[in-house]
Amino acid sequence: EGKARPPDSRLPENDERPAAEYEQPWEWKKEQIVRALSVQFEGAERPSVREETVRQHHRQKSWTQKILKPALSDHSEGGKVDPGLPLEKQPWYHGAISRAEAESRLQPCKEAGYLVRNSESGNSRYSIALK
Repeated sequence: EGKARPPDSRLPENDERPAAEYEQPWEWKKEQIVRALSVQFEGAERPSVREETVRQHHRQKSWTQKILKPALSDHSEGGKVDPGLPLEKQPWYHGAISRAEAESRLQPCKEAGYLVRNSESGNSRYSIALK
């Protein structure tokens, strides 16, 4: 049976290791942290604010495109609503299909795919099916 350690045993004053074997970030002052981090970047070229803004935009755009991929593989605009089209013509709307049929249609789609169908519980109601 191992010794049960009290919950406060992780506090620095209870650490049995010699001080040389570990850092004590809880004792650092803000200036020390800034100095330590600036040493890591010393000599490295820092991108301009403009370059960083462009890089961030591309990173965000790339992430957004991955997350907002079309819901249904056979519809290239699956996630968008075209206000010029009636509901029945929207690519993600599948009308009066059963829950089982919705699940079947979503089977080949990627995770987070969806479709909208008429609700089986009442007129003028809709259900969204998610994969």
